[in-house]
Amino acid sequence: MPLNCSTFATIVVQRKSLAILHATAIKIAAQAAQGRHPLLVNHFVAKFNKKTGKKILSVLKEALNVLQEYHWPGNVRELESVVERAVITSQEGTLQVLDRFDTFRKKEEESVDDVKAFAAHEQDHILQVLQKTGWRIEGPTGAAVLLGLNPSPLRARMRKYGIRRQ
Repeated sequence: MPLNCSTFATIVVQRKSLAILHATAIKIAAQAAQGRHPLLVNHFVAKFNKKTGKKILSVLKEALNVLQEYHWPGNVRELESVVERAVITSQEGTLQVLDRFDTFRKKEEESVDDVKAFAAHEQDHILQVLQKTGWRIEGPTGAAVLLGLNPSPLRARMRKYGIRRQ
């Protein structure tokens, strides 16, 4: 089938429109994931009203503020889950967000400290094993065998932590 100029132009315009719609949808979803888009919150409220049989008619300004202030590390599904819990736990009429997002932030900060603590622990453990083996890395009595590693990864970790024979 031959393609004339007007058909080609129509196809280009249609595809460009789809691309614009897709980009707009992604932008709205990104804003919603950050709690900045009340339309999606309202959509989820309506969805879960229907699912649970509740009649939440309004969203408290405080609830929207809580959702907007939280840094959403997840995606839109995380926002959807929070709204679902809020619909389930809210009294008839208004949406109340009972989730405490401060605790989630504290857990994230603690996990960073845990990772640093693990790295420090690993470094100390490697040093202790190296001192115990007289800085021998390979062989049946070497540090690599005691640590359950091959010699090459042990050397890489020694470089990573700046461990050198003293």
